[in-house]
Amino acid sequence: GSLTLNFGRSPSFDAVAESRQLDLDRDFGGGPDKPIEVAGAANTLVGWLAGLPVPPIPGRVAFSVPGIVVGGSVIQDVALNAEPAAGGWRIEGLRAHLPGQATLSADGLLTTGKQTGFAGTARLAALQPSTFAAWWRGRAQQVAGRQLSAFDIAGKAVIGTGRFSLDNIQARIGDATISGRIAWSENARDHHRDVGTDLKADRIDFLQVKALADLLVGRNLNEITSLADSFSILIKTDLFQLDDIR
Repeated sequence: GSLTLNFGRSPSFDAVAESRQLDLDRDFGGGPDKPIEVAGAANTLVGWLAGLPVPPIPGRVAFSVPGIVVGGSVIQDVALNAEPAAGGWRIEGLRAHLPGQATLSADGLLTTGKQTGFAGTARLAALQPSTFAAWWRGRAQQVAGRQLSAFDIAGKAVIGTGRFSLDNIQARIGDATISGRIAWSENARDHHRDVGTDLKADRIDFLQVKALADLLVGRNLNEITSLADSFSILIKTDLFQLDDIR
C-alpha cells in the first residue's frame, strides 16, 4: 500500500491498502480444520474497531482484498473507502460477495469508542439462502435457510448496543415484496426488550418471513419470548399465507 501525509495549514492524508488474501481462520481460529465462527470473527472485528483511533485531520483510507477466509469459506472482492468523521469513520462503498451467492453493501457512519455502532444504508441479498445460512450462522441454521427463498433486503439501518432498526425497508422474499420498518431495543436499566414493526406487503408467507427472521437474529423464534418482552406489530398485506391456509 501507500500513505501520503500533507503538512502545513491544511494537513491531510491519503492511504491505500491492498492484500491478496486475509486468512482469519488461521489467525484467529485453528486453520482449515477448525475455522473461526463468523460470529466470533465479527466480535473480534467490533472490538478492534472500538479501539481504532480517528485521525484529527481530514483524509481518506481505501482498502481492497480479493479474498478473506473466514468460517471455512471465502468472502470475495471486499472493498471500502473511509474518511474520519466526528466520533468515528464515514464509510463509503463497502462491498463484498459472501458465500451462497450473497452480496453485502453499506454506506454510513461507523462510530467507534465505547458506543460502537453503525448508521446508514445497507443491503443484503442471497440467491442461495441455505448455503449462506450454513456459513453465517452455522450448520444448525441451514434448515432455516432451506425453507427460505432467495431474498433481497435493503433499508436505512441503525445498529448499536441494545438497539437495532431498519427503516425504509425495500425487501423481496421469493416473489413477495415488503416495505416498512422494523425496530428492536433493550433498556439498559431493566433489560426490557421491545420489538415493533410497521410493514406493508402484497403477500406474506409466514414461514418465509419467520425463516428470514431466524436467520438474521441467529436463533429459532418458535419461543418468541427469546427475542423480546413486549411487541407492537402492524402488518398490512393483500394475502397472508400460513402453510395451506390463506
